[in-house]
Amino acid sequence: MTKKDKVLIDGLKKLSQDIADIAAALEGTEAKAKKQDEPVPEPAPTPAPAEPERVVTKEELRAFLAEKARNGYRAEIKAMLAKYGVERLSEVDDPATLTVMMTEAEEILNG
Repeated sequence: MTKKDKVLIDGLKKLSQDIADIAAALEGTEAKAKKQDEPVPEPAPTPAPAEPERVVTKEELRAFLAEKARNGYRAEIKAMLAKYGVERLSEVDDPATLTVMMTEAEEILNG
């Protein structure tokens, strides 16, 4: 092997290594481009916060029942009050009971 052949072989090896380096660099660029092209998974939707429990005031229930009493539901209202062991709404002090009474009154009186 002559010196000229050795230089030629070394040049081909160097060229071969440069081509391999360029190919690796292109693969890295291509891999980054593929990652950018891939759709980003959307985060799972968060469940809507539960509605706060309805709290009915005595005034709200009184207004609702008064309107219904004027519309002919006096007997139904009396029966509902009796069910809760009271004769008048003013005897009910528990906000939870007021809320339950309002829900029941709406179901009964609104049909």
